[in-house]
Parts: sequence; C-alpha cells; structure tokens
Amino acid sequence: METRKKLKTSHDEDQHILKHSNGNVLYCGNIAQGIRSGYGTSFTKNGTLEYCGFWANDKYDGIGSLFYEDKSSCIQYRGSFSNGFMHGKMIEYDSSGRIVFDGIMKNGEKVSGQVNVYVNNSIKKIHCNEFTDGFPKNNCFVVYNDEQYTTYEGSLMNLNSHGTGKLYRMGKLIYSGEFQQNAFHGNGMLFEHDYIVYVGNFENNKFHGDGVYIMNKDHKPFVKKFYKIHGEFNQGNIEKGRIMD
Repeated sequence: METRKKLKTSHDEDQHILKHSNGNVLYCGNIAQGIRSGYGTSFTKNGTLEYCGFWANDKYDGIGSLFYEDKSSCIQYRGSFSNGFMHGKMIEYDSSGRIVFDGIMKNGEKVSGQVNVYVNNSIKKIHCNEFTDGFPKNNCFVVYNDEQYTTYEGSLMNLNSHGTGKLYRMGKLIYSGEFQQNAFHGNGMLFEHDYIVYVGNFENNKFHGDGVYIMNKDHKPFVKKFYKIHGEFNQGNIEKGRIMD
C-alpha cells in the first residue's frame, strides 16, 4: 500500500488515498499514524466496493457495510464491526437486496436472530437463539407464509424441521415428535380437532412401525367415544393389530 494523495473530508481533517499495485484505489479515507483509522472506504483490486464505514488499527471497527465482490452496488452485510469481525447488531442481504438475516453476531458468527427463506413469492421466517455453522439449530420458531398460518417450534437442520419439534396450523397443535427434513419421521403424536389420532412411529409422514390409532366406534374420528387399535403399520396401512380398551 502507498499513500498517494490527501483530500479534505467532512469526517476528519484529511482524507488519504491508497492504491493497489495495479493502480486501482485500495482505500479512501482517514489514516492515523500510517494505518487506516476513522472513516473510510476500501476497494478490491478490480475496483469494486469492498467495505464502507469506520476503521481502527487498520481493521473494520464500528458501523459499516460490506459489499458483494461481484456486485459493488449491493450490500451484503450492514451493522457493527469489531477488530475486523462482524460483531453486534447485523443485517445480511441477498444479492437482490432482500434481508436474509437480522440479528446478533459475535466474532463473525451468527448468535441469534431472524433468518428469512424466500421460495418463489413466499417467505419462511425463522427466529432462533442458537446457531451452528451459520445456520439456525435449536430453540427455533418458524413462521410459514401460508393460508393455514403454519408455525413450527423445535430443532432445524439446513433450514428444515429436523429433530424434535411441534407443528401448528391455525394455532392448533397438529404434530409433536421427531422430524427428518420437514417430514414426520420417528416417534410422534398426530392431532386433529384437539384430539390425538395416532401415537407411534412415523416414516416420511406415514404411520410406519409400532403405533396406536384412535377412532370412535362409528368410524368417525375426533369425537369423545374412542376405541384404540394397537398394531404394526406399513407406509400408512395397518398390517396387524388388536382393539384396546
């Protein structure tokens, strides 16, 4: 890096320009004791915007914005930085300018906040207080943008319901148990009209393995006079079972 020029700026008395070896601008902003400190803007070697904001000890430090490398007009991150890392309140945008994360980061890692997942014209909002490798993991609350007001509470993997959780529609509990990539998979309970209709094992959303199916004697589900069938299920069909008292 080499200091090429000094200009007056509203942020401080002097504004310095540093250049890459190919002559493109590397940095334009405040410098103190030979290092970037104060307010300034950095650029990639190709001349696209890299970072705009506050610096300390030659590192991002304070409020600033990071830009996409291939789209210099598009902000990728905007918020608080410390010692070169995203640290504190931070908003992440996709290349179209939509918010994909709004929350808290620590030393460059997401800690808690809301993740938005866009699919066609729909949005899935994930509120989470525990992230792993940048993805929501546990203690998550998911709101789906659908006509049934679907929500989910529980664990996630790759932004999908995975592990233990609860699924609600129109505010009513539909399923409680184990999930695998958004499917009922493992031990769980299925509800309808506030009544349990099945308790047991699931595989890809179907009754599969040992379980208890609950129905009334007139074969009309969800009324108060029930009987129970305990048996073995195979892909939603009962293969053998017995009526329980």
